[in-house]
Amino acid sequence: CHVEEKGVCTKVVDGDTIYLDNGEKIRFVGVNTPERGVEGYIVSKNFVQKLCLNKEVGIDVDDSKHNDKYGRTLGVVIVDGRNVNEMLLKEGLAEIMYMPPSEFYPFDWANSNTHVAESHSSSSSSSHAPTSTHSTSSSSSADYIGNANTGKFHESSCSSVKDMSEG
Repeated sequence: CHVEEKGVCTKVVDGDTIYLDNGEKIRFVGVNTPERGVEGYIVSKNFVQKLCLNKEVGIDVDDSKHNDKYGRTLGVVIVDGRNVNEMLLKEGLAEIMYMPPSEFYPFDWANSNTHVAESHSSSSSSSHAPTSTHSTSSSSSADYIGNANTGKFHESSCSSVKDMSEG
């Protein structure tokens, strides 16, 4: 990723949308975070606020698709040389949302061990990474469900499990 635009983040709408001081609305490409009222919304928004709010951010605009259907600029947000889109994925605060055409490929971010991804991501809404996984504990016969949004494991009988996305 390389910085094509710079601006000060003046508002964080949610975990994947910010405003810059020039009024431009930026949609984090290649990732999707929970919307208002959905579990994980506050955590992802707070994460982005802590990194971006009232700070200068760089934007690597998606050259394959500059704007989404709402007129937001699609791009990778870069703070202190770090790819914030990738950080959201690695922290389990976002799901991959790859929608070609796109200059970026977010599956590389989810599998890489670097702070800044080499290239490829996207935006809007299509293919999503899993939000929960099912596994069996090695120390007992109880089933556990992992929630990728919160990073918590629940017993399969827990009432929270019914609220999790099967995907």
